[in-house]
Amino acid sequence: MKKTNIFSRLSLQLTAPFSLLRARAAAGFSRHPKFFFFLMLLLLAGSVVLCFTLLRSTGTRSPKTVANAFRPFGEVKEIYGTAAKLATVIEMQAELKGLLSKKQTSGQDSLRMIEMIQKINELQTDTPSHEKNKP
Repeated sequence: MKKTNIFSRLSLQLTAPFSLLRARAAAGFSRHPKFFFFLMLLLLAGSVVLCFTLLRSTGTRSPKTVANAFRPFGEVKEIYGTAAKLATVIEMQAELKGLLSKKQTSGQDSLRMIEMIQKINELQTDTPSHEKNKP
């Protein structure tokens, strides 16, 4: 027994109209081949024009950024500051790891750990001056 579902019934219903449409298109292509050839070339030229003009434009232009002529190497100095902060954070993390690996910690060790954690958080959340005015 053959299974029938919606797709098989739909294909049976649409077979006749599509075969008629295919026969008419084939007859039209064979009667007027030059017309359809130039129509395809015209569509190709139109798509080229659209692709390289209208469809390539973004619509909104990004704002141009102006370089700071007074401080051309200003960010380089800030890179060294950031590297120094990173080195400090790494040293503190190593010291914290050493304090946490102790079997017993004293009150001074606990206070030192709290100070180091606060300092690490402060160094990590500090925003560089060149990023403060950015949206």
